[in-house]
Amino acid sequence: MNRGLAVARTLRLLKCDGPVSEDEIFKTNLLGWCVEWLPAFSLVADDIMDNSQTRHGRRCWYRSCIFWKEAYYEDLLELFHDMSYKSELGQLTELMSTVEQEMNLSQFSMERYKFIVKHKTAYYSFYLPVALAMHMTGVKEEAAFKEAEYFQVQDDYLNVYGDPTVTGKIGTDIEDNKGTWLIIQALAKATLEQRKILDENYGHRGEVHVQAVKEVYDEIDVQSLFRAYEDESYHRLKTLIAKVDNPRLNPDVFT
Repeated sequence: MNRGLAVARTLRLLKCDGPVSEDEIFKTNLLGWCVEWLPAFSLVADDIMDNSQTRHGRRCWYRSCIFWKEAYYEDLLELFHDMSYKSELGQLTELMSTVEQEMNLSQFSMERYKFIVKHKTAYYSFYLPVALAMHMTGVKEEAAFKEAEYFQVQDDYLNVYGDPTVTGKIGTDIEDNKGTWLIIQALAKATLEQRKILDENYGHRGEVHVQAVKEVYDEIDVQSLFRAYEDESYHRLKTLIAKVDNPRLNPDVFT
């Protein structure tokens, strides 16, 4: 810890023991941890390359695997690798849909939206935690989790209609040209005039453009569409959970 603490000590010396603000203390502590993490990373990499056994009198970090003797160890590795691949695939697909130089609302579809939701959000947020516990207990049944789709649709809705003081952020999906559930619903129901407004304003920066899109949303009554979807999703999820018939799998896992 000497290297990390040296940042704060040096600052005090440079200020000639003058007053140090709370902000400065916070920032020097932050930088100190950065200093500590940098060599720690290098040492771990060095131990792996050198096939070392110990470091500072203890077993090397990379040799401290807790699960390698478990029968499901290989399943865990494959699961994490698969989740990383699928999450990155979903992130890339969304990124390719939001390139500002290629504004084209025709690329947004419910099929593509569900692909992004499934790969970007569903796998690591809902599937991974449950699947890991399933492997530990030897349960091989792996249900498809519709919760993820609802979770993402709700997030899309709150990005536009949520209270920033509650959600903790100001939504920018419209400016960012995101292929959200809301824009897909609007495109499916828009008149020719409304479609023209969406084409001219969606994915463009500025409050005027954002407001124009929101006005179309209001005309189509996207909020009512969401409430109907929310109600339908609730009943669908209850039905899916009720169908879980594996005696080793508690349905409460999905609630």
